[in-house]
This record gives sequence, C-alpha cells and structure tokens, in this order.
Amino acid sequence: MPTLAPSLKARGTEKNTFAGKWAGRRICFVSNCPRMGGAERVLLETIDVLQGRGIECNVLIPAEGQFAQELSRRGIVHKVVRSTSLTMREKPSLWERWKAAIRFILAIISATKQIAIWKCDIVFSNTVNVGHGAIASRILAKPHVWHLHEFGREDHDFQFYFGERLSCKIIGSLSSVCIVVSKALAVKYAEYISPTKLAVVYPSMHLELEHLPMSADSSKAATALRHSAFRCIIVGGVFEGKRQEDAVRAFGLLKKQDVNAELIIVGGSENLGYRAKLDRMICELGLQGSVTFTGEVRDARSQIETSDVLIVCSRSEAFGRVTIEAMLAGKPVIGASGGATPELVQDGFNGLIYEVANSDALADKIFHLYQHPDMARRLGDNGKRWASTLFNKRRYSEELNSTLDRIAETTNKNL
Repeated sequence: MPTLAPSLKARGTEKNTFAGKWAGRRICFVSNCPRMGGAERVLLETIDVLQGRGIECNVLIPAEGQFAQELSRRGIVHKVVRSTSLTMREKPSLWERWKAAIRFILAIISATKQIAIWKCDIVFSNTVNVGHGAIASRILAKPHVWHLHEFGREDHDFQFYFGERLSCKIIGSLSSVCIVVSKALAVKYAEYISPTKLAVVYPSMHLELEHLPMSADSSKAATALRHSAFRCIIVGGVFEGKRQEDAVRAFGLLKKQDVNAELIIVGGSENLGYRAKLDRMICELGLQGSVTFTGEVRDARSQIETSDVLIVCSRSEAFGRVTIEAMLAGKPVIGASGGATPELVQDGFNGLIYEVANSDALADKIFHLYQHPDMARRLGDNGKRWASTLFNKRRYSEELNSTLDRIAETTNKNL
C-alpha cells in the first residue's frame, strides 16, 4: 500500500524530545478567519496535539464568530485583533491600499502587545492571509512558524497583496519553519522559500471526525436528500477554482445515457457571477431535477455519508480535506489530476483520477462506478483503511514534534 509522506516510513524511530523542549511553554496562534473553515479545523487539531504535550495555547482572531465560539467551548484563551488580509480577489485602489496599510500597522501594534502580555515563546501564523503575527514575532525576537494551506491564484482565485514572489519571500524570511499541507504546495513555495525551511505535514482530521458535533442543518439537509438515485456530491465554495461546471457538464452527458443519477453541490456561492453561469448551464442541459445546491453548511459529513461517490473537480487543491472525509466514510472519490488530489486519490486503489477540466472523462468515470457497484465498494473500503491508518492524532503529533524541533536548530533562543 502506498505511503502518504516520506516521514511516515520512519515513524516511531525518532527520539521524542518534543515535551522536553516545549512543555510548559506558550504558543500564540494567529488566525485570519472568524468562520470554521478547513484551516481553522487544522488549527484546532494542532492546538489539541500541543496541549496534550503540556504546551499552553492562546489565539488571536480577527473577529467573533463560529471559530471564537469553538475556542470558548474548548476553554482556549483568545482575543480579537483586527487586521487586513495579505491577499485580495481584485486589485485595490490607492485609497484602499492606504486603509489596509493603516489597519495592518495597528494590528502589528496590538498583536505585539498581546503576545508580550501572554508571554508567548513562539508565534504560529495560520494561512498566507495573515501577516501581523509574523511581524510581531520579529519585533519581539520570537521564533515564528507559518502554516500554509493554500496556493493562492490556483485554488482560491486570489492574488498576493505585494505580488506572489515578494510576498512568498517575506513569508520565508520571517519564519523559522513553514509548514505546508501537501507535497504539491511544497513544490509551489520552494520557488521562493528555501526547502530547508519547508516541512510537509498532512492534517490529522482527528478532532473533526471524533469530537466536533455535526451541525443540525447538515443532518436535516442529508435526510431530505436521500432517495434511490446514484448520488454524486461535490463539496466546496462555488467559484471558478472548484470547477463545479465540469461536474454539471458531465451530468449533461450522463443524462443522454439515461443514468439515474443526481448531483449535490454543497457550499456557499462565493462568486455570484459563477453561480449564475452554473444556473444557466443547468437550464440549457435540462438538469433542473438532477442538480441541487444546498448552500453553505457548517460541515458536510452527513451529506457525504448518504452519497455514493465524492467528486473533486478543483483545478488545484492544496490538500483536500473533504477528500479524506469521504474516504473515512468509505466512499470512493473521483478526483481531477491537479494540485494535491493525486497525492490522496490513488487511481484504481481508493478512487479514480481524470484530467482537469475534461468533462467527458469525468462522465466516463462516474458511469463506470454506476455500472460497477462492486468496484465502487472496493475503492471505498480501500480508502477507509488507508485514510484511517494515516490521518490520526498519533501521526500528526509525531510529525509536529519533528517539525517544531527544527526551530531549536535554526534559532539561538534557549528554549
């Protein structure tokens, strides 16, 4: 069976020095989003692992919201420090740049003050969007870790505020270690950041699947959508990077073959123009009764559990959290060949791979699983065993151990 990352081959052979160096210390995490997105779930997993090692964790958040509520439920100390994103969807005006610069400076001042009050020993920035924590750590001469979850233009259709090259070089220069969530992401950032500073650490998924409560809206939506059709689900924000259009076109082809199938698109409409384009396409292909939009839900586990196959059409996934959720639910995955998806979906073992943007190939893959339910079950069973073995707290804890120990080798701080 293929392994997920090279470090797993040596699992259990490294000397565990993590607790000795960091027990009793305090880490300040800096988050950029008040919602419970994938990056925030990884942050919660990270905090859970570090707390288990005797490390105190505090969090700076941009605003109150679902994430703050979850932190409060877990008894994690947090404080609001408003800032501005280091990325953008559209080119800002000169006045917008000035306002962003002022907000950023004020955020640096507030973060520096709060990190000093908390007496944190290390600062940990979550996602490329947040930068004030990195500057604050430099001012306070603290080690800094940058946890990178996204490509940028390739997966989220955004640009770096100061340009990709300069922004990524700044990220590298301000960090002791940059953690990336896939090998594909490591390749991208290695163009600008020294490979010696990059560490591939896959998320664990352990908190989301074991402890986070399933939201009521997810359960109700899943119950309402159950029926006898072959059900395909695609999960993620509705915008160009996720390429839901490829799934819609594929279903147009399946309709011509009289396949009794339905497509459920789970996720909020982040680009209304793109959503309108999908609606027009659905009408043109006569798919009004075959394609359903659920809108945004807190988590999609119940929808995944009542589906037959998960489709990942994204042109460039940085990781693919929902891909692993589907595997852990025993569902086969049909994934596009871009980004990190081929790292997770091993063609013919736990899913099927098709060329990005090739709707004909996607339709063929769906039709094949529709006709061969035994194969679909086998792929799902393989995926569940594989994902259960690799995506767990123990593996994540050991890899964080190894990664954070590197800070001791690259800083003169007496930890």
